[in-house]
Amino acid sequence: MSSSRLPIYFNATADSWTTSPSESTDLVTAFHRKLPGYAPTRLVPLDDIAKDLGVAAVYIKEECNRIGVPSFKILGASWGTFRAVAQKLNLPLDSDLATIKEATKANPITLFAATAGNHGRAVARVGSILGLPVEIFVPAGTHPDTVRFIADEGARVTVISGSYDEAVHTASDEAEKQSGILIQDTAWPGYEDIPNWIVAGYTTLLTELTTQLPAAHSAPTHVLAPVGVGSFASAVVSHYKSSSPSPAIITVEPDTAPCLHASLRATHPVSVPTPFPT
Repeated sequence: MSSSRLPIYFNATADSWTTSPSESTDLVTAFHRKLPGYAPTRLVPLDDIAKDLGVAAVYIKEECNRIGVPSFKILGASWGTFRAVAQKLNLPLDSDLATIKEATKANPITLFAATAGNHGRAVARVGSILGLPVEIFVPAGTHPDTVRFIADEGARVTVISGSYDEAVHTASDEAEKQSGILIQDTAWPGYEDIPNWIVAGYTTLLTELTTQLPAAHSAPTHVLAPVGVGSFASAVVSHYKSSSPSPAIITVEPDTAPCLHASLRATHPVSVPTPFPT
């Protein structure tokens, strides 16, 4: 490891920490199976890497095509959107897509979100599936292709002059002004239900993974997850820490955007400046 790399942070309480699932995984998976184009993504064995590391097996979940978009984010965005719409319109949680579309025709709803890329595209795709208008706000410096991909899903995209955090604030303000629904994968006091539903949406991926592992490797010893804004990593931790024994969870983030690393060291959430747009 070069001297420019951040040191690994070891959480001394991780081994003993446990939690309970926040949603019924059966309910979440049943909803995802109703979405057009849903299919479990591949679990790919990386035999050469396993051999190099001297371990029994290494697997990676391939998420390059999930319900028509190149990211797992649509699992969280779709469940979070459905739960929010169902709550607003008093729909049962086993509603089919036709019922949801009919209800939103009678009670129009606009979805709002901020993004650096994949989350916004996922929300836009969910809007197109459910027939809902979508407005996405992206920070300055967002790659033009990212903006185009989101717009191609049918969303209205606004590039603001500020940072990602400022894009989140703008999306939140606009959702409130227009009586829409903010579908955001970051939480703050007073805005927690939808982010938690987004986290719960990722359990479909983890349920798939569990069923795809061969019997000889059905109990993984280590699970690695990207951090990003934290929602997927939170889902991974909650999923595996809700049963015993649980594997070691290793979260990974770039040295140029080490929000979790800095927050763990500070013992409270902190923001960090990033030199490049994400």
